[in-house]
Amino acid sequence: MLAMPTIPKIAIAAISLFGLLLALVFAVYAFGVWAVPGTASPLDAVTLTTVAAACVVMVVYLNRRSIWAWWSALLVAAMVLAFGAFCIFCAFYPSTIFEQSERSFLLTAGIVFGAPAAITGVLLNIPPVRRAFQH
Repeated sequence: MLAMPTIPKIAIAAISLFGLLLALVFAVYAFGVWAVPGTASPLDAVTLTTVAAACVVMVVYLNRRSIWAWWSALLVAAMVLAFGAFCIFCAFYPSTIFEQSERSFLLTAGIVFGAPAAITGVLLNIPPVRRAFQH
């Protein structure tokens, strides 16, 4: 395997950091001790734990320069960016009482999820990074 140039290494490190942080968010919500008993089903914990594990596996294979991990990371970045955009849209155009009362939370969630997803999407599409995943 050839040595990877510096730009793709830094970009993959940043993408890996965002992926691991997303896995941490899912794991914290899966095993949240603050949850009111009876409000979350065990299926929620299993689902979030599975998604967190998938994020970690994706990061491992991304660092091994697997092409499917690049596509997976791009897909996850697009979905998280869409979620962030939806949160921001709901903050500016509330249609329910919940959205009206939680505008600041929705705006914060949109920025917190949208900004790293946008950065990840840009970093994945930098030509040297794309070339690092083409075998």
